Amino acid sequence: MTTKEKIVEEAMSLFSLYGYAPVTVRAIAAKVGIRDSGLYKHFPSKKAILDAIVANAKERFMQRSEVSGMADLNPDDLTETCLAMFRFQTEDDWTVKLRRILLMEQFHDEELAGMYKEIFVEMPVMCQAEVFKSLMEAGIMKKNDPVVLSMELFAPFFLYHTVSFDYSVLEPRFRKHISNFIHANFIGVHNE
Repeated sequence: MTTKEKIVEEAMSLFSLYGYAPVTVRAIAAKVGIRDSGLYKHFPSKKAILDAIVANAKERFMQRSEVSGMADLNPDDLTETCLAMFRFQTEDDWTVKLRRILLMEQFHDEELAGMYKEIFVEMPVMCQAEVFKSLMEAGIMKKNDPVVLSMELFAPFFLYHTVSFDYSVLEPRFRKHISNFIHANFIGVHNE
């Protein structure tokens, strides 16, 4: 791991424990084992470190979306794709730490509140809406507002992003929710 990567990693851990504002450049440098001046060789400011964390998170989300098959989703794999994305957003250490940072800071910093909204609400909703739009154009889904449908699909998942939960209890409920969504919105799918 490079020094620059160590700086980002340690900053992420500190920000997720104490919040962004209270953590100093000096504290980050001390965790990495370098002097403040050494940190400034890699990042011009604490904000630049946060920007690197956010950029990494966006990239990870987009990579995960591609791996999950969000780009060419169909009714048969919607359930597993949604569950995999939920597990990624609630179990991936990087994503969990970033969400914690942004949740803590959203009430103190408008920009960080905007980042939370963009990464954890708008990106998933808009990516899914694009998939739904394509499925509607292909005649696989009923015509409707793809953004509203995306919000409808993800609403229960968003409710559990910020709280502790028992996944063994939630998973059957999520599966039922997705099944109901598929039956209501996909053409040629009937209740069993």
